[in-house]
Amino acid sequence: MGGIESYGMKWSSRVSDASTMNNTGKITVSGDAGTDASGKPVNSLSSGIAVVENFDYSGADAIRAYTGKVTNNGTIAVSGGKANTGMVLVLNAADDITNTSLGTITVDSTTGKQNIGMRVDKGSTGTDNSGTPVAKNEGKIYLSGDSSIGMVANGEAKITNSASSSEITSNSANVKNAIGMATDGGTIDNNSKIELLGSGASTNTGVLLVKENKTTTPSGTFGTNSNIKITGDNSIGVLVRNGTLDYAGTTTAQGKGVAGLIVGDNGTNMATVTAKDTGTVTVNGGASTTPAGVYSYTDASGNTIKKGSYGIVVGKNSNLLSNNGKNVDVDVNVKEAESIGLYAGESATLEVGNHTVKADEGAVNYDADKGKITLKGTGTATTGKKIIVILSW
Repeated sequence: MGGIESYGMKWSSRVSDASTMNNTGKITVSGDAGTDASGKPVNSLSSGIAVVENFDYSGADAIRAYTGKVTNNGTIAVSGGKANTGMVLVLNAADDITNTSLGTITVDSTTGKQNIGMRVDKGSTGTDNSGTPVAKNEGKIYLSGDSSIGMVANGEAKITNSASSSEITSNSANVKNAIGMATDGGTIDNNSKIELLGSGASTNTGVLLVKENKTTTPSGTFGTNSNIKITGDNSIGVLVRNGTLDYAGTTTAQGKGVAGLIVGDNGTNMATVTAKDTGTVTVNGGASTTPAGVYSYTDASGNTIKKGSYGIVVGKNSNLLSNNGKNVDVDVNVKEAESIGLYAGESATLEVGNHTVKADEGAVNYDADKGKITLKGTGTATTGKKIIVILSW
């Protein structure tokens, strides 16, 4: 299936709530719209399965997906072009699309083109069942290449990766600039596996919550079976730039210039992460594991930039909070002067449970930069050469 805005299967007008749209075979999405006059790639927006609002219809005539009616039980292969999608839902209704336990979506991208496994947007046209649209992954989403994304929710929409059969994983050991789950102003629910394996400069992100183009504030929930693993330099396990996240399960990051969990920033973005249940954040953990060190690169001006590794970063006015005896435990192993085990920015609160923080070669174990770090449970801080154990001012 090629060309701009091509569809393998699509509902273009209102159907009855007894209708179904189900793929049991294979759909190949490879549309490419080329480049504009300046040489930038143009969004091709081709999809394997699509239910997208039509502004000519509203209310009882509006296009609907209903619940449990639009499914993938086969294979959808997404490649080529820019912003192509395996399954897409765009409408203002409490409807859903599902990649079932029998379904597989493969996504391959080239630099900056960001093809997507599943995407859901809150539409603007009123329907007879206005509410939150949902994209559900109960099967497999495999990412490869450069800039592929597993699932995206825009606005007041929701994505879930929560069935026992769910997983979002890389289809090779060298995926780059990949994102497992992302939302701009929507909701993320993860209780399963997200694993993005890179080598060298990778810049992978397991889960991303931001408020950039939408006015709504993002939120998320990780269940106890949430298992997020990221490898490759300059990668982040979980980045909550804005909004709230109820945290449980495990997050692991390995490489140079990596971070396990980042909450807010030291600018104007603020976020709060709360321990929903016992969870862990691990960055190059274990006595036999090489510490996470510095990732160096050259910027556009020819300057050498050194980016350290971090276990947990809580930015200005943001929070990582324990809750009802539940904590986030940490196991962090970092090195070199640019690296920090636990960091709390100005007026930030960072609370952790059991903690093992190792720092070597000038790294800092704990840095409370006009913020507050509270260590609960039991733990150890191992200091190597040229170490500052606790730095606060």
